[in-house]
Amino acid sequence: MVSDFFYPNMGGVESHIFQLSQCLLEKGHKVIVVTHSYDDRIGIRYMTNYLKVYYLPIVPFYNQSILPTIIGSLPYLRKIFLTEKVDIVHGHSAFSSLAHEALFVASLLDIPAVFTDHSLFGFSDASAIVTNAFLRYSLANASHTICVSHTGKENTVLRSGVSAENVSVISNAVDAVKFRPKYCNRRTTPSDENKLVDANKTKLLDENELHDGKQTKVLNTEKLSKIDDTQLIGVAVDKETKLLDVNDDEETKLLDVNDDEETKLIDVNKLSNVKRHVPNNDASHKSCTDSRNCTDRPSILYNNSIVTSENTRKIFNKRTVTIVIGSRLVYRKGIDLIPGLLPVLCDQGIKVGGRTIKVNFIIAGDGPKRIIIEEVIEKHKLQKRVKMLGELKHSDMRDKLLVKGDIFLNTSLTEAFCMAIVEAVACGLTVVSTGVGGIPEVLPPRFIYLVQPNLDSILKGIYQAIEDLVGGRRPSAGECNRFVRSAYCWRNVAGRTENVYNTIKTRQTPTLAKKVRNLWECGPMAGPMMAMIYLACNYVILFLNWFSPLN
Repeated sequence: MVSDFFYPNMGGVESHIFQLSQCLLEKGHKVIVVTHSYDDRIGIRYMTNYLKVYYLPIVPFYNQSILPTIIGSLPYLRKIFLTEKVDIVHGHSAFSSLAHEALFVASLLDIPAVFTDHSLFGFSDASAIVTNAFLRYSLANASHTICVSHTGKENTVLRSGVSAENVSVISNAVDAVKFRPKYCNRRTTPSDENKLVDANKTKLLDENELHDGKQTKVLNTEKLSKIDDTQLIGVAVDKETKLLDVNDDEETKLLDVNDDEETKLIDVNKLSNVKRHVPNNDASHKSCTDSRNCTDRPSILYNNSIVTSENTRKIFNKRTVTIVIGSRLVYRKGIDLIPGLLPVLCDQGIKVGGRTIKVNFIIAGDGPKRIIIEEVIEKHKLQKRVKMLGELKHSDMRDKLLVKGDIFLNTSLTEAFCMAIVEAVACGLTVVSTGVGGIPEVLPPRFIYLVQPNLDSILKGIYQAIEDLVGGRRPSAGECNRFVRSAYCWRNVAGRTENVYNTIKTRQTPTLAKKVRNLWECGPMAGPMMAMIYLACNYVILFLNWFSPLN
């Protein structure tokens, strides 16, 4: 795995490389990562499961990428590839100069090479023109290309000129155990079904672990067979969100998960607007032995509305909705649209069902556009309604941002595959996102509201999301997490990537003349120049093989 972007730098490419490497190690492959130096990180480091990382003594030039020289990294890459007996070189990100050079060197050493393109690019601006030129020459002799979305595949084929048959689509993935709804823990998440402890009794939260650093209690019931089938209802009482257990026929409790001291059970009878409803046909209820499928069992009445198994996702009496934003605060992420949203939503609120829903914002991220958001907050005195968290580590995104919100807002102007919205859905949030790039491919309509990248469309999407959220027409948090777990699994990504590796290893290695010809045909002027550079580098490789042979 070769890229300029790797830990300790944080981002989607870094996470992708690490997670893919871990899954390939799990399958029994040997994986090494090659990147440039980060501060004092120079040399060889080992990460989880003995993942070997080479931090080359090359200083980044711009935006964490090295200066593209080819010759500068050639001796390092040659020695690493030959010493480690590398069978396949896998470069990541079109922004990474080191990845392009690794594909170049791998071709010189007759090593099959794969490239994963994580981004979308235009064709007219200076940055895109330079990047597309590098991509065209890098992929001229690459064995295969992987894109994270079908939109990204079309974009890459147009930019690089490679055959569409030589490009595969393998999406990103999310760790649904790490990104889970607030009331779930690692012990009781759907992905741990094969590790359930006393699954017939344990319903929620920790059994032997701490939740959010504090001891929690367990709510048991004899009626449940699987933890992930628990149905919950959120009830706002005294400004605290409660979880209402509607699966227990003998008693109904509220589980308070927002108490700062400890998680506790509250008797539902203490709430005047929540009570039990028993059907008139008591005999039919007593004869029903399956409490989860019985239609005549006692129900819960809230404001004179019967709560059944079909509407257990309803969020009752929701007075405040929190919208969270987690993104780099740059133009490409559509941050210029945020200042127009804040005064409208925070000052006026949204009327739903005869009551006004207040809207708060939590914004995480940093960048040059942060100042325009802070100016709007100061101008409209929204300090109590909008909270700026600054840049967060990826490991803190769930606990410090996602689980504190109800709606995740993404205003990107271009995206190949937006990992953030998948992580938000895994945590049970409703997503409102601009439908640009590959985003429409990521989530089905029931989990996302797609809008246009303009103020009116985004406001309309947020209004609709809040109405559905308050009206109980959104999927439950557990259902969201189960969808992400099944649709976006890193083991599936690793398996499909492994199939690509096995395919290219069986192909015949092209001759030197064919490789030179591929570069020559890349352009009328730059093509012949790159072909001559390729031949010169080939002679450098021959000299190094003679001067410093490696077994």
